Amino acid sequence: MHLRYIGIFLVATFAGGCATLFSGQPKESRQQVIPKELVNSPWTLVTFQNTSPDCRIVFRFLDKGRFTFTIQNEPFEARYLYYVVKDSTIHFRTRPIDKIVWTNITCQPAPDHFARILSAGDKKYRIVGDQLFLYSNERLDFVFKKM
Repeated sequence: MHLRYIGIFLVATFAGGCATLFSGQPKESRQQVIPKELVNSPWTLVTFQNTSPDCRIVFRFLDKGRFTFTIQNEPFEARYLYYVVKDSTIHFRTRPIDKIVWTNITCQPAPDHFARILSAGDKKYRIVGDQLFLYSNERLDFVFKKM
């Protein structure tokens, strides 16, 4: 009888530990030094892979490595959206993508496509005036303008 309770306790402890271990953002994203030009400023998407977006996308870098974005005034903000800045690159984390896919938004880029391209590899960034340029493999992916 006691072995059953011990087994249930161990399974619950293991499941709870795994859930907390893999659910949060990594420590390096919370303890990084983020350029002051990025943090707490809204950025609107101007071009996405050399095309203009169909609808308004606003992106905001928060402190401690978190970020949010809105598409057609629908907010996407959760603990699984974070970024890590190292030198002149930014690594975005948008997984699990299934939390973004289920929307009624029908513009280009769609929220899931935007998140996939954003999180595909490290992005080199450059800030020129009030514009933020994000590159991957020497290709310009995103141009944002500070609002």
